[in-house]
Amino acid sequence: MALTDFFTACVMLDKRTASDGFGGVVETWADGAEIRLGITRVSSTEARIAYQSGTREMFTLVMLPTLTLGQNDRVKRIKDGKVFRVTSDSRDMTTPEAAQMQFRQCDAEVIALDGRT
Repeated sequence: MALTDFFTACVMLDKRTASDGFGGVVETWADGAEIRLGITRVSSTEARIAYQSGTREMFTLVMLPTLTLGQNDRVKRIKDGKVFRVTSDSRDMTTPEAAQMQFRQCDAEVIALDGRT
């Protein structure tokens, strides 16, 4: 079995801006490139305490080293429409080049359950 056997289908969300007609800007998010990620909920004691205190659920996103996700990128899981906002940079969490299994990971939080951000 390969690491990617546990990945799920997702799409990157691309930020779009448009004039609001009153001199301001309206931001929207549109589906972009399809990607595959491993997504796991962080279940440490600290994460559970933070969630009970009102912090959003925290997740870890795992990807191949050819994909880079940066802070504030948005990813939507296709099977349920859950949208994740990346809260760290995947370039900071990369396996050493000498490792047999290469991957990157980053932290994320859920910002929408139905695809709306």
